[in-house]
Amino acid sequence: MMIRRKLVAVGDLSGKTCVLLTYLKDEFPEPQLTFLSWDITDVEVEGQVVEVHVWDTCSKERFKDSRISCYKGADVFVIFFSIYSRTTFENVAKLWIPEIKKYGSRDAAVLLVGTHCQMIQDGSNVTNDEGRAMAKEINAVDYIECKADTKFNVDEVFVTAIKATLTGIKPKKSQ
Repeated sequence: MMIRRKLVAVGDLSGKTCVLLTYLKDEFPEPQLTFLSWDITDVEVEGQVVEVHVWDTCSKERFKDSRISCYKGADVFVIFFSIYSRTTFENVAKLWIPEIKKYGSRDAAVLLVGTHCQMIQDGSNVTNDEGRAMAKEINAVDYIECKADTKFNVDEVFVTAIKATLTGIKPKKSQ
C-alpha cells in the first residue's frame, strides 16, 4: 500500500519555488513567480517510499483564497524565509503561523526553512541561532538552511518534512 502525504510550502517571496523545483526536477530553475502549483514526487524515508503531493503557494494577498484552499488535508507545512531578509523572517510568526493555525490541520507538522536566496535582501541577515530560536517558538519540528543553486540541504528539507509526518517527530528541544 502506497503511503501518501501532502506538503504545502508557504512563506514570503524567498526562493521557495526554486528549492521545490530543484528537488522535483533535479536542476536549478530560472527564478519565477508562482501563483499556485502542484506536483507529485516520491521521497524515500528510512526505507519507505512515500508519494508526496507538493503544493507551492503564492504569498501575494490577492491569492490568499487560493492559497488557503490548499491547506485542507496538509500533513506538513514548510515555511520558507530568506536569511538575507529580516522582513521575511519576521513574517513567519506574524503572518504564516497564524494563517496555517487558522486554516490548516492542527495535526500538521511545521518545518522552518531559511533559504540562501540573495535575490531577496533587505540588508539585515538572519543568523542560524535566530532561525533555531524561531523554530522553537513556532513549535516546528526543525530548522534547516538550504541553498537551491548548489542543492545544499535541499533533499534534507523534504526528508525531514516527510519523516515528521511518518513518525510524529516532536519539535527539537534546545540543547
